[in-house]
Amino acid sequence: MPRPGWGGRPAGEAWAHGTAALQDLHHVQDGEPGWVLCLVPTRPPVAVAAPVWQAIIDAGRADYGHDPLAAVGFPVPPEGEDEPWAIGPGAQEVDLDGGTWGAGRLARSGRGVWRWQPIPRFSLNQGRCATNWTAGQTPALRLRAVMNLPWAGVDGLEITRDRRRQLEQQLPHGVLAGAVTVLSRRRGAELPAADWVRGPFNNSARSAGYICTIAPDGRPALTAAAVLALPTPTESTVVACAEVMVEDATAWAAALGAGWETQLGLDEVQAVLLDAWETAAELLPAIVGDQSALRWAAPPTTELRLTCEQPAPNGALPTLDTLIDLEPFGPIDRGGRSTLAVTVTAAPAMDRTERRDLLRRALVRMAREFGYVDADLELL
Repeated sequence: MPRPGWGGRPAGEAWAHGTAALQDLHHVQDGEPGWVLCLVPTRPPVAVAAPVWQAIIDAGRADYGHDPLAAVGFPVPPEGEDEPWAIGPGAQEVDLDGGTWGAGRLARSGRGVWRWQPIPRFSLNQGRCATNWTAGQTPALRLRAVMNLPWAGVDGLEITRDRRRQLEQQLPHGVLAGAVTVLSRRRGAELPAADWVRGPFNNSARSAGYICTIAPDGRPALTAAAVLALPTPTESTVVACAEVMVEDATAWAAALGAGWETQLGLDEVQAVLLDAWETAAELLPAIVGDQSALRWAAPPTTELRLTCEQPAPNGALPTLDTLIDLEPFGPIDRGGRSTLAVTVTAAPAMDRTERRDLLRRALVRMAREFGYVDADLELL
């Protein structure tokens, strides 16, 4: 029951919210905040200071289903806690679970602003934008990161001319350009990804797309692309995509010179996906300006995709192991795949070490789900 320092008299009737029972409590002393007593099956009772409870409500207020608690869930007790506990007004973070958004953490910034972020997890769920901006393209190999940013209240966002120019200046020196350049440099050739142009996409105040093609003898060998699109009448999510394509392995081999292998190592695939993910999660969203005031309407996700798209003469798609050395994953029982993909639910911004660790874990999960049952972090 109530511990010293929290509690008070009921401020009305208790009410049910789904399987939870909630009760408002008056403050104990004048000038102190009230509390909300929360009882969720299988969890110890928790009293939440009214300001923190309001932050929980606000975090899920923009949910597409318009039910904040159904979205973000209810407080999760500290590990090992099986007695009634409290979340006081000075709390800096609260773990939440049981809602449609899945496990997440509500944390208070140094400026006192609460932000919800998902606890990282993996799935095979494919979003509606997974294959956007691929019409008319048939690269031999595509390595892609698609970032879905379901912010609320984005109607007023636009891509200004100044921010577009800033992006144009950054792309030739960014990690995505570096990833493309390194692929050839490791094979003894200097083929920099330096020339970025507005791509074959719908550039406007609500979209930006750029492409860089390496074509030493006129035949496209490698391509990098970066795209961001703001919501449209048919798509409610901000989407950012960064990718590297081996357009034609034969053209790339000719540009490299005799004796060089164009099959990618799994370490190279990891490096490319890491840089593509960082570009889609941090560089491209910056084109819309300050995101600190934007709230989530659903959890943000990143889809990491490896696809073969150039049919063989017999019309069949080659398997990925013809273009990528997948041996570190171990054997596969069901035959090779032309597509491997995994979705990561995680906050967009993170340090590079954390992103690299999450990427490796995601690739292992992906490999196992698609039949490489012996895949393991140690093998990567």
